[in-house]
Amino acid sequence: MPKRYALSLISVLSLILSSDVVSAQFEDGGVEYKWKTAASNYLDPASFFSLHGYVESVYASFSRDWTRADGAKVPDPGQVLVPNSNTSSFQYEGAIVIASEINPQTRLMMEIHLVSDPSGTGTAGPGGLTVILTEAVATYDFIPDLLSASFGQFWAPFGIVNQDWLGAQNLFALLPRASAAFPSHWNERGIRLDGVKAFSDSFAVNYVGSYGNGVKNYAISGQTSSDPNQNKTVMGRIGVFPGLGSRLEVGYSVAAGRLRQGEDPSQAVSSLTRYPATLEAHGVDLVARIEKLKIRSYAIHATEKLGAITATGNTLGSLERTGFMVETSYPIDLKGGWRGITTIKPKARFDWVTIEDLSSGGQLVGSHATSVYSLGFGAVWQQGFEMSFEYHVQNEHGRRELSDNRFVARAIVRF
Repeated sequence: MPKRYALSLISVLSLILSSDVVSAQFEDGGVEYKWKTAASNYLDPASFFSLHGYVESVYASFSRDWTRADGAKVPDPGQVLVPNSNTSSFQYEGAIVIASEINPQTRLMMEIHLVSDPSGTGTAGPGGLTVILTEAVATYDFIPDLLSASFGQFWAPFGIVNQDWLGAQNLFALLPRASAAFPSHWNERGIRLDGVKAFSDSFAVNYVGSYGNGVKNYAISGQTSSDPNQNKTVMGRIGVFPGLGSRLEVGYSVAAGRLRQGEDPSQAVSSLTRYPATLEAHGVDLVARIEKLKIRSYAIHATEKLGAITATGNTLGSLERTGFMVETSYPIDLKGGWRGITTIKPKARFDWVTIEDLSSGGQLVGSHATSVYSLGFGAVWQQGFEMSFEYHVQNEHGRRELSDNRFVARAIVRF
């Protein structure tokens, strides 16, 4: 299966590269149309060396059932930026993005996060400190604009879902439940190819694909320092700007690979890690700007196909995950400012996920579904300082309703 998708991606790239080239350096900007990493807002293309980042502090109110078992939760590390406790608590995160241009064709980039341990009980300092290297890549431009190759560790280039893990650029502190349809916090290790092709001053296509180690389950424990199953994962995305310049981009993504190669009879029959499995995921995404209004949305459907257990010879079938998210914001500039506040930004989001699971007897069961309604507003000061206030209403469908709504406030300083 991965080979089939790899050949499809290569065919698309070959078609694009063989077409007549229109320069991407026009008024709307080649940079606007180029595929971007999650940390792109912290990169400085005008400097041969740059050091940027942010510090973020998050407060979350009391939520009685926040830690209660829920089959539709985002897999570990879960809601990293919101304390993993039902008590009212504070959380923090710091991030550093380092970039260097070795020469006009060669660049290096590292993205480092420092966050209090998601469990709240780490050992590296008070409250526990986790140091996370999410990207460490060397990039070489083989053909300007059209083809760049990156080597190392990078965010999985599937849709725009992994941008939700970079705290200070998220619209809301709470991660969308919809992201649970795709393996969480996926930092792939391997090779990434990307490029952009402009056909006119308002129509362009960008593309990105990767070939890497893959993961062995949806949680962060599924990532290892080497290939876990001798079967590489292929994924990629095609983004289209269909004639409105940078005001509208739509994308299609695909990922395919093996999660687990063999059975593990030592695991419980209700545990997915007991069974060999493959992963196939498809996604569509959209980012639109209408005047000041910004709309960001994605939908993901993933299939985890379970293999047979030798002892029974039974093939269980496939588990489906489906997620959908749409969020909007509308910045309002304050003329002259008010007490230093230059912009007020109302915002809203709806997201939903449904996840199938196994019963205690190892049989396929019905899905766990949750929808979340999020409302809030942000206030921006001149010197890179922003505060955000938001409330999240979470509704569980087809099972016991949990008391897990939560108010969240956060402060962000960027540098």
